[in-house]
Amino acid sequence: MTPAIPAPGNSANGTSSAGKTTVLTSISQLNTFLTSSTLVFLCIHAPFVPQCLDTLSIFGLLSTTSPRSIPFLTLNASPDADTSTSSSQDGVDSAGSDDIEAILDKFGVETVPTTLIIWNKEVRDRIEGANAQELRKTIQKYISRLSTLDATNSPSDSSTPSQQKPAHHDLSALTKKHPLMVFIKGTPLSPQCKFTRALLTILDTNKLSYGYFNILADPWVRTNLKTFSNWPTFPQIYFN
Repeated sequence: MTPAIPAPGNSANGTSSAGKTTVLTSISQLNTFLTSSTLVFLCIHAPFVPQCLDTLSIFGLLSTTSPRSIPFLTLNASPDADTSTSSSQDGVDSAGSDDIEAILDKFGVETVPTTLIIWNKEVRDRIEGANAQELRKTIQKYISRLSTLDATNSPSDSSTPSQQKPAHHDLSALTKKHPLMVFIKGTPLSPQCKFTRALLTILDTNKLSYGYFNILADPWVRTNLKTFSNWPTFPQIYFN
């Protein structure tokens, strides 16, 4: 099981960057990368979670073999980071706790390691846990996709890889996709919060058939569904 973001400990507050990776020091720095780059890779880790070491190593290696200057960012999610002058053991500044919390909430990250593939400010894929094969495959897929986009030099392709607004961004249709539709954090096989886990237990205990949408996989849906439903939290249930 992928570990949750760890509680404060006695280990170092940060980690040095590897390869061509950049250590994030603030959410404003992240926003600068998101504004200036079509494709951004972000690896969120904690220095005292063993699974993170392998993920960071592979992430750093992939950054050195990247065929172009694509941002490979790392964020130390350790909550014991100093909020003012936090720095790593190698002298690399790391983000303060307020910035860490803002970034984790922005992308719905609750476990480490988590690697996000962000295309035009929206999360298109995420890899949770130390899955080297999936990490390599996914990063290489998006690098190839960006190279193809550049080769065609099509301005209409600048917003998303598919050139189309995702169908699930029609919230009215999405909430009616199944007679009983639930919007949860994670999936039925891997719930990512206690409230989602409790809801799924009730549904399964009563043998109810339902459709689901993982709101952690799409920040746009997560944000806009709150307005659509006039309800600020998840999970959300829709009966049709």
